[in-house]
Amino acid sequence: MVRDIEQIHGRLPGRLAMRPDETLDGFIFRLGLHNEIRNLSAFRKMLGVYGQAPYDESDVAAAAYTLGITSSELSKSASWRCKEPARKGWRQWFGTELPEKLFRTGHRRFTRSVGGLGYFPAAWSLAPVSYCPITFEEVWSACPSCGSSLTWTLAHELDECPKCNTEFSDHDANVLSESHRSGYAAALQLIDPRVGVRVSALQE
Repeated sequence: MVRDIEQIHGRLPGRLAMRPDETLDGFIFRLGLHNEIRNLSAFRKMLGVYGQAPYDESDVAAAAYTLGITSSELSKSASWRCKEPARKGWRQWFGTELPEKLFRTGHRRFTRSVGGLGYFPAAWSLAPVSYCPITFEEVWSACPSCGSSLTWTLAHELDECPKCNTEFSDHDANVLSESHRSGYAAALQLIDPRVGVRVSALQE
């Protein structure tokens, strides 16, 4: 496995499949952990496709090859800032656009059972999403034990705090009441990362 950024030449040896509802931040976190790349900030800088879109197709293709995914998967999951002056203050979101103020891209939001899910659903990166649309557990923005905010900069076990090593599953979490779940899930379908889900929600 890769432990030094300078060792990376071409495609990473350990490959993972990208989930259809996964952001690029979340995928790189999982892939970095899988390949023993701890310094994810340096890895993202090496990839060179973070910030404002659009990027040159060759740069996107090169980064996608390194990650073992397609250029389309990278582009749709990146949440790049829109470059056009008329779209200032907006970010790309899986084939559509959302106001930038809705995003919490700098923080790694998580739930009690993130270890069981095995990835970070894209919806968690949106500020209005206070409960997971899959498990209906409360989405946390800081460690429930030490209060530290988690980021995407260093690879660490999904279900542990990198500061105090507490396991999130050891803590109780608020769960959305069953009476509110259907309405909550229906509302989130309007901004679901999967285009088909969004389209169906708009048609209802």
